[in-house]
Parts: sequence; C-alpha cells; structure tokens
Amino acid sequence: MKKSSKKGRSKLFKLFFWACAIGAGLWLAFSPRPHHHHPESARVRVEQPSPTETAIGDEKAQPLPPTPPEQAVIAPPHPVTGKMQIAIIIDDVGLDMKGSKRAVQLPAPVTLSYMPYATRLKEQTRDARDHGHELMLHMPME
Repeated sequence: MKKSSKKGRSKLFKLFFWACAIGAGLWLAFSPRPHHHHPESARVRVEQPSPTETAIGDEKAQPLPPTPPEQAVIAPPHPVTGKMQIAIIIDDVGLDMKGSKRAVQLPAPVTLSYMPYATRLKEQTRDARDHGHELMLHMPME
C-alpha cells in the first residue's frame, strides 16, 4: 500500500508542478501590459566611450557612431503595482553570435547579460540597447 501511495503522490506532484508551470506561462504571455507615455526628461543618456577604446576580445573592433537620442529605443520603466513581478535575465550572451542575435529579438523587458570577452562586444551591446534591452555585464570572478 505504501508504494502505491508514494506513486500516487508522485503523479499528483508532477501534475501540480506542470499545471503551475503552464499557468504561469499563460499568465506571463497574456497578462495586460500597461502603456505609459514618458516625457523626454525620463530618458537616460548613456555616455559613449572614446572611439579609440576597444572592448576586451575585440582585436578588430571598429568604433561605432553614437546613436542619436531620437532614434534610441528605450524600454519604459516598469510601474510599481504592488503585484509580484518576474525578472528574466539571459546570461552569458555574446559568445555565440547566432544565439545572441536571437536573444536581442526577444521583447525589451528581457535583460541581457554579456560576457566581457565576447567578440564584437560594442556592436552586440549597441544592437541590444537599440532594441530596448537593459544590459548587464557578466564579470567572471576567477
């Protein structure tokens, strides 16, 4: 009897787990997103590095012209609603160029964390920033 009881609980746990996972996915996919108008003063200006600077791993890096502020896509800040929110961070971006390009095509609320020794780091991060992504630096502490 104990074996069937454990087997039944295991099946029940799996069913509960998948029901929660599917429910959370549907909630994230179909929950309404508030649209806010943000004045120009809410924009953040990011200082561009000197054209002579290159990132680690960019042996053949070419300086990129700065993005004019009127062309920059900036994700609006998330409103504080008192409801729980989930932050999604894609880590180790930049090493696989094809995968990085796919990650940049994700919706803007997804944060991308780039490795500092990625190839063509400036170009990749600029493209991600132009698509409205928040960026992080994944600094290995070895």
